[in-house]
Amino acid sequence: MIKVLITGGAGYIGSILSEELLKNDYQVTVVDNFMYNQTSLNHIIGNKKIEVINSDVRNLIISGGTEKEIESKAKEAGMLNLSEVGVNLLKNGTISFGELERVISE
Repeated sequence: MIKVLITGGAGYIGSILSEELLKNDYQVTVVDNFMYNQTSLNHIIGNKKIEVINSDVRNLIISGGTEKEIESKAKEAGMLNLSEVGVNLLKNGTISFGELERVISE
């Protein structure tokens, strides 16, 4: 089973993406600070393949940490096969669609 981490997963795009990934048998971890008290994940919250972490993603990584420290933190969160692209995503908070496609296909 492929594991996917979605930051901001309670937002419009993240919640739709989460639902579609679950339908396709992915293991989904959503990190969101629920700043706007979203309820968009309520209908899938009971699914055993989703974990929702109520936190700001920036609190889950080491601010200014080295790539090794960030990769270690990601492994703790269950992302065992973190690629270089994944490290860059955690450091910068953004990823292009091409990079995302490459990460998913790895």
